Amino acid sequence: MAGLAQVRRTAAAPPRHTQGGLGFGWHNHDFEFVKTADGAIPQEEIFSAAPDIGWEADIAWIVRGGADPLDWIARHGKRITAVHVKDIAPTGQNADEDGWADVGHGTVDWKTIWKALKSTPAKVFIMEHDKPKDHAASRAGRSPRPRHSRGRTNHMARHWCRHHGCGNISAAYMSLAPQFKGIEVAPART
Repeated sequence: MAGLAQVRRTAAAPPRHTQGGLGFGWHNHDFEFVKTADGAIPQEEIFSAAPDIGWEADIAWIVRGGADPLDWIARHGKRITAVHVKDIAPTGQNADEDGWADVGHGTVDWKTIWKALKSTPAKVFIMEHDKPKDHAASRAGRSPRPRHSRGRTNHMARHWCRHHGCGNISAAYMSLAPQFKGIEVAPART
């Protein structure tokens, strides 16, 4: 795998970021879960090449790559420091949004995944929609606008959490304090 050399170099670099109190993590996409010609799974190769690397797990991309997110959480959950929360539309729907859906209106089993994520060190949950056709409106966008709204993502987070019991929302970042003790809310970014 061509990118493994860079992963190894990054993993072996002096830990300047950790000396400054920062961590280093890998954000996945779907292609890291698709077998290569020699049968390797790139995400496994990345984790093998960099045993101390953290993981910003993008759950919907795991699903799109044909992998089971619960299996990956069970095997590599100790690496997860952040989670991308988004949803996949049912087959044939939302083609104009590349098949993405508002969280809670798609096929990802978030209720079961939340339970699995409780055992991870994840503290940041990023709710997103990769290609909304209308940034200002959605099913969730019809709910009352929060005082410090930053657009559709905040509406999606409030709507989803109203139905699934999340805690405070700050723009695209959310705290799941009722389910995850000690979760922090990251500052809103525009």
